Amino acid sequence: KKISNSILKINKIINNNNFQVIISMIQETNIILGISSIFSKKKILKIGREANTLDKIKSFNYFLRLVYIFIIRLSYNQLDAIISNSLDTKNDLKLLNIKSKYNINKIIHNPVIDEDNLVYQNKFDFNHKWQNKNFKKILIVGRLVTQKNHIFCLKVFKKIYLEDKNFRLIILGDGPLKENLYKFTVNEKIDHVVDIVGFKENVNHYMQFSDLLILTSFYEGFGNVLVEGLYNQMKIISINCKGGPKEILENGKYGTLINEFKEEIFVKEIH
Repeated sequence: KKISNSILKINKIINNNNFQVIISMIQETNIILGISSIFSKKKILKIGREANTLDKIKSFNYFLRLVYIFIIRLSYNQLDAIISNSLDTKNDLKLLNIKSKYNINKIIHNPVIDEDNLVYQNKFDFNHKWQNKNFKKILIVGRLVTQKNHIFCLKVFKKIYLEDKNFRLIILGDGPLKENLYKFTVNEKIDHVVDIVGFKENVNHYMQFSDLLILTSFYEGFGNVLVEGLYNQMKIISINCKGGPKEILENGKYGTLINEFKEEIFVKEIH
């Protein structure tokens, strides 16, 4: 239930089993694996995957930031190798002097498109209230958290809607900001043209249904949604934030990259 309580348990499991390789997939468990390794005498290949750029550390106060970076450095130095999911993620680790025991840091992009998952998604029935209407549908996909910057996209959408009443916005995802986002649409009088759908497992259906995919995150680790959008042959407009967008879209070859959070630029590109 709480990752920090698992250090001794994980250490016990490691010492009582003959594992050859242990792979950790997110920062919190990387730290736990690294700390557990300090108390283990077993020779096991330990790999940690860094799933995001380290921008969230910037929001910490000065003392907490120093302590957290110290803990990451200490724990990651117990790992044999690190996998970064984008160039920016790798560069963030290098900038903060966070490295593995053998200073191995390899970039492996997220394997987003999975055949079994595609078959699974196709089992869902799809219907939407705007399905038989000739609207121009914009789609946002992502957790409803500050990092994804949904408010900015809602502001952009309002300007577009005031110019063209044929536009609609669909938001896929769930999270702590759901109620705040809904209240924002009500206050801005756009709640009738914005549909906050929540979490859906059949993302591909919504992508095939929509006309445009937008990403407005402050930062990304990789940006899985952009890969899914490309797979579904969507028109894509993305902020050129830290993380994977410029790698996935190959610096604008496969979608529009915007370098600034300026509403008028997004409005122009969407039109």
